[in-house]
Amino acid sequence: MVALYCLFAVVTFAFVSTSSAFAITGLQGGVNAETGERPIRQEISTLQQAGAAFDLYILSLKQFMQRDQSDPLSYYQIAGIHGYPHISWDGAIGQYNNGYCTHGSILFPPWHRAYMALFEQILSDIAQQIASTYPASSKAQYQSAAAILRMPYWDWAANSTLPDVVTQPLINVNTPNGSQIIDNPLYNYTFHPLPSAPDFPSAVVARFPSTVRYPDSQGRSQPSLANQALNRNAGAIRTYAYNVLSVEQDYAPFSNTGSLGAYNNLEALHNALHTLIGGVNGHMTFVPFSGFDPLFWLHHTNVDRLWAMWQAIHPETYVISQIDQAGTYTNAPNSSEDITSALTPFHADNSNGFHTSNTTRSTRAFGYTYPELLDWNMNSSVLAFDVKGHINTLYGPIPTTSRQRHRRSESRLTVDEMSHDYSINVVVNGSDVTSGMYVHFFLGAIPKEEALWPTASALVGSHIINGPSRGLVFGQIPLTPTLTKSDLPNLESDAVVSLIRQQLNYRVQSFDGRAVEASVLPSLKFAVVGRNVTHMGGNEFPDYGPLITFPEATSLLAPYGLQEGESMPA
Repeated sequence: MVALYCLFAVVTFAFVSTSSAFAITGLQGGVNAETGERPIRQEISTLQQAGAAFDLYILSLKQFMQRDQSDPLSYYQIAGIHGYPHISWDGAIGQYNNGYCTHGSILFPPWHRAYMALFEQILSDIAQQIASTYPASSKAQYQSAAAILRMPYWDWAANSTLPDVVTQPLINVNTPNGSQIIDNPLYNYTFHPLPSAPDFPSAVVARFPSTVRYPDSQGRSQPSLANQALNRNAGAIRTYAYNVLSVEQDYAPFSNTGSLGAYNNLEALHNALHTLIGGVNGHMTFVPFSGFDPLFWLHHTNVDRLWAMWQAIHPETYVISQIDQAGTYTNAPNSSEDITSALTPFHADNSNGFHTSNTTRSTRAFGYTYPELLDWNMNSSVLAFDVKGHINTLYGPIPTTSRQRHRRSESRLTVDEMSHDYSINVVVNGSDVTSGMYVHFFLGAIPKEEALWPTASALVGSHIINGPSRGLVFGQIPLTPTLTKSDLPNLESDAVVSLIRQQLNYRVQSFDGRAVEASVLPSLKFAVVGRNVTHMGGNEFPDYGPLITFPEATSLLAPYGLQEGESMPA
């Protein structure tokens, strides 16, 4: 059938034969259909201690990566769904210069949930095959582990340093043939062969034979630089995670960078981690290449986890109709998306039925949950209360009297330090850029060398614009973690605004590390905002006062800093 596209209409698609569609049904091993109890996706550091389960995870991932790249169920083709190469997968034919992934879109969380479920389903199939090859003395143990194996996540908000297991080129695992040291599939993915045009465009990152993070001049990963950047931003990451989970109450502004006025949103936080993990010319930094880095899957599983926790607190709000200005490989730019929109290319059955936001709303549908969401035998009120307690424990401020015991963890603020909360709200029109850009914000001296900007001691945080794009891209940079390290006697607004006015500045940098004049982003606008916060403690979220904008804090940074009489898009 011919695809028809029109402005402000839900896009239809052309399909090849659907008789062989791959159905993403979720996993049933270990699921109790009556109670809803189901296996847990574990944090990677926990799974690493799980013996047989971890062995199978590593061996399955390695075998997955070794599949021929022409195989539709190869690691290469599954990772390529997210961006490059722009080719059809499982019969979902597209025509636009984009990947299937939804960014700046109301569908950002549900699309990626289906994507993680696809990856997990393939990994589980491989794990069960491998488990059956273990010797009789251990076969039952490994088969039991395979039945309930779920993919892990990395909780970068609580543990900002890269997990050790992803920084080691080699790893020791117990294989069906005994203990062996093998190439670590969490360290990188090696293309076989390295794609060329038109599958991969001409770009520095496209020339590396394996995925890299913070590559040096020889194309070798430098995990120490990733950790330096992550640790420098640890306070902002934790605070951002806490704010987005505890402040936002409506799905649209919570979910994506494209909803009007959605400064404090999950997708912007996710964007920041992509660039902090990848660095200049690293695969994770560039959305179309990011799916090939094995750390992508730990990162996005954590994004799904944060969304699932937020859902438990706000089950009543979900996808609404919204224009996706960027579009995807199959969805025309400026088309409308809603709860019934097809999440291409993910089939819900073996025919022509695609998953939608309706079918991906619950983790239960895919046979997994997370440690904080043991939702069986709980009503919705008890579950919400329980999840709030977990969020407060993991990401919220600690009692002021506990500061001395927690001094070694500078990402944890105290209740007193969080009694006033300040941020920088940022917005840019994605049409300004043809490639990815950072807008870095500093409070203090800025290094002269742009290579030092992402790890500078004065860095507050960075707003990420994935390019090319369309439409407004909203984001928020937490200021409070940086302010608490200053010489301010308190965080009352008069003192804070005076300091920010004197010391706040910004720089624009391309994803390939070049300094760029701010004039390339004519739509850039940012403002300092703040509010009073009353912490309730226990399993309750804080009481947030009204948000106040302080144009005097950015009065010296015209035309991009908000001026008196101006307002930010909302």
